[in-house]
Amino acid sequence: MLADELAPVVKTEDKARPVIWGVLDHHKATGKLHVEIPRSKWVEQILPATGFGKTHLLELPTIPIEKCAGVKAAFEALQQAQNLERQGFYDEAVGSCRKALEPFFETVDKPDKNGNMKKVSALKASWETRLGKQTYEWLDGSLRAVKQAVNGPHHLSSTSFRQMEAQMLIIVTTSLVAYAVKTQPEDNAAESNSKKS
Repeated sequence: MLADELAPVVKTEDKARPVIWGVLDHHKATGKLHVEIPRSKWVEQILPATGFGKTHLLELPTIPIEKCAGVKAAFEALQQAQNLERQGFYDEAVGSCRKALEPFFETVDKPDKNGNMKKVSALKASWETRLGKQTYEWLDGSLRAVKQAVNGPHHLSSTSFRQMEAQMLIIVTTSLVAYAVKTQPEDNAAESNSKKS
């Protein structure tokens, strides 16, 4: 903050300016101003006033990094996706979401419509024991749906994503990975730790 210290120099007959002031000194003050804005005010008042329109916040529980040991590649791919999205590389960000899902899948044989066996990606079978059949099927279907959506940048050169699409896919991928890590079977965690030893 800059402030000038003034003193009266001459009195005048001018009613509009009865005193002429002179500068005695210049003062400079520095300091830190810590401002806390409540989240509700930020979302409801500040963001709309700055052109962001209505915003909906969705909070996810933080997963301790130690729990990510078995899916370190997924964690790093999600961080890369966020960085790429911030830099405006939306297709590449979506491609990183696909990389984040890879540690959860294995290739299995499943019959197609004609009864012929076909190799497909599926959530690792070891998760069914921990999650139960219904939750396993839900998570498998959810992960495969996101994987299909983020597959484009790896195979189709004509696929292009905008910022909003990239952000949504990052959010959904992050949510599913966080859920999967939170419910990660102990044998997968132990297996990944023994590979490091």
